[in-house]
Amino acid sequence: GVELQDVLAELEGWDLEAGAPRRLTAAECGFGYRESVFKGPLRDRFLITAVTLRLSRRPAPVTGYRELQEELRGRPSPHPREVMEAVARLRTRKLPDPRELGNAGSFFKNPVVRRERFEALEARWGPLPAYDLGAAGVKLAAAALIERAGWKGRRQGRCGVHHRQPLVLVNLWIPLQQITRP
Repeated sequence: GVELQDVLAELEGWDLEAGAPRRLTAAECGFGYRESVFKGPLRDRFLITAVTLRLSRRPAPVTGYRELQEELRGRPSPHPREVMEAVARLRTRKLPDPRELGNAGSFFKNPVVRRERFEALEARWGPLPAYDLGAAGVKLAAAALIERAGWKGRRQGRCGVHHRQPLVLVNLWIPLQQITRP
């Protein structure tokens, strides 16, 4: 649940266009939900060489994610190691092992829509998992939308959507040792 923008003090890098070193503060990085200047104005022109993080000496695990809370049930103040282990267990259960199944990982971006659009979608499709962003709109759960569209676990040729996590695209290649020759 912790994002880089929450702990980044600054970063150093090389501006490829200017041919010179450059330092950026967290604010200058323009972080947002899966967004930054590195996807916009500095795309393909900045090489990050170092980061400076501001970390607390007092553990303050972020456990707001519903499934993580369930995994940590009975632990009101979990140790950071317990949180890390719980996250690893969740990922192991939900995500494919890339050594066994090629995949693109979780890369979908949860769409943000205007409140009016959200209300129209719910009127047509029923309740949708969402997060109210106030004036910025409503963030919809991409996983739920993909699943509701019937794509969770669906395959087309050797490509598909993972059967446990609809945010993960998989490559259903056949390992060479399993291919038999006539």
